[in-house]
Order: sequence, then C-alpha cells, then structure tokens
Amino acid sequence: MGLYILIPTAVGFYFMGAPLKYSFWWNFSVTILFLVLIHIESRQKRALAKLLKEQTPLTIFK
Repeated sequence: MGLYILIPTAVGFYFMGAPLKYSFWWNFSVTILFLVLIHIESRQKRALAKLLKEQTPLTIFK
C-alpha cells in the first residue's frame, strides 16, 4: 500500500521542479514511518493475543 502513495508523490515532486534528492528523502522518510507504524501495530497485536490467551473462558464471560 505504501508504494501506491510514495511513487506518485515522488514523481509529482520531481515534475513540480523539486530536486531529485528531495524526492528520495521524502520516499525514505515516509517508508521508515510506514515501517515503524507496522512494527508498533504488530507488537500491539502480539500483546493483545498474549493477553487473550492468558484469559480463561470463565473470566471472559463474567
């Protein structure tokens, strides 16, 4: 999904007259942001799965 946003944005910057290195740094920083957000989300999912696994069916329905 990230590539659908990054590539057209970088091409748009380039054709608007932005230097190529600006487009590169935009792509790099947004890619890092996506990776960090995906990492945080996966950690939260693992923590939630662990929490739900520790719960017994009786405590869930009380």
